[in-house]
Amino acid sequence: MKCACGFVVAIALLFLPSIVFAQTEKRIALLIGNKDYKAGVGALTNPLNDVRIVGEALSAIGFEVMMPIENATRAVMLRAILKFADKLKLAGPDAVGFLYYSGHGISSGGENYLIPVDVDENTSGCTRGHASRVGRNGPSFEPWDAATIADRGSRPNG
Repeated sequence: MKCACGFVVAIALLFLPSIVFAQTEKRIALLIGNKDYKAGVGALTNPLNDVRIVGEALSAIGFEVMMPIENATRAVMLRAILKFADKLKLAGPDAVGFLYYSGHGISSGGENYLIPVDVDENTSGCTRGHASRVGRNGPSFEPWDAATIADRGSRPNG
């Protein structure tokens, strides 16, 4: 029995450097949950709970989870995204970023948008100047190419 335990410990020690190495990069997550929309858009039930659950899971695997953003206006969302981008940039070229969004979203003209809580209606007309565009070339996301964007928004068309 002693021999078997020693073997298990030896195997664990053999893999320990790869486990430590795999987590040496800085991992940063921004979570946004929008629930309390105006009547023309429609309130949602789960976004704040989704953000809490995802935040706990990301923390458990080594992410530094920034203060979650809840029921954000466009200005608050943009400030949070820019702060996140700055934090990733400062963390270095090996940093891993993860942006999680739970709330309404819309697709218009081939672009995807995150809908803040201060819009009056969830239509393509509300996107320009009111919503935050999602994409590698979108103005909100230019500073960080390495970020993973998980868009869990609910969309009227599926």
